[in-house]
Amino acid sequence: MLEKPLRLLEAIFPSSAADVSPDTWNTNLPTICEQLAHVGGELLGIAKLSLPKRLFSESKQELIANRTPMIQVCKLRLCPQTNYYQSTRQPIPSPENHSGPEATGIELNLSFCRGYAARGVVRLPWFSIQFSVWGSRERAAFMELLRDHRRSVEKLLLAPGLDFTTSCVFENVNKYEGSGVFKKLELYFRNAEDPENTFTLGKSFGPKTGTSDLVTTLLPLMALYDLCFGYCRSKKDKDRILDFGALMRHEI
Repeated sequence: MLEKPLRLLEAIFPSSAADVSPDTWNTNLPTICEQLAHVGGELLGIAKLSLPKRLFSESKQELIANRTPMIQVCKLRLCPQTNYYQSTRQPIPSPENHSGPEATGIELNLSFCRGYAARGVVRLPWFSIQFSVWGSRERAAFMELLRDHRRSVEKLLLAPGLDFTTSCVFENVNKYEGSGVFKKLELYFRNAEDPENTFTLGKSFGPKTGTSDLVTTLLPLMALYDLCFGYCRSKKDKDRILDFGALMRHEI
């Protein structure tokens, strides 16, 4: 699934190239977006077979292309419908609202990233799956979710190879020398405040990755998105966890 688009991405935007001209970027951007639409559509189609229908009806899919050369070329994101922001009295994000914030509160995104060379090391293009929280309301909602369903969240984060990242530096997280992503999440939430109110859980994939490996990461991150969404709503829905028993038992 990933071999052809990542090979094409490397051919168009070579990892060894120092930079990419705006003309080259703009000419080839639609090609990479088309590849992402195909891969993302197939993966989300598989997810729909196992996940609650509300996850898709409450959310919208947006294909976002970066108009200037950067590492992330484009992303297919799942984020709340417009009525969520209206009901919680928050500004509608861009691009729907041209003057709105980039942050969507919560989002699940699939993206293609071009390769690059740094300090003599070349990193080849990759595909990523990420669940992100970016907003004070949504961060508080996830904290409440974690407090109510700690063990369930831990089970959802057993997918191998997940990474946890933040925009700000947190000393207690940095001191942790292990690789456990759930432990890092717990340590992060011991910090009452985050100036950026954002964190990301995700994983990167190379060209040889099989579809089953992608789905193994995608399903639990989409479940976290849905669970967090339940806690974010004006009228909280805290029982969504009941719909993911099979996923936590790894029966999907």
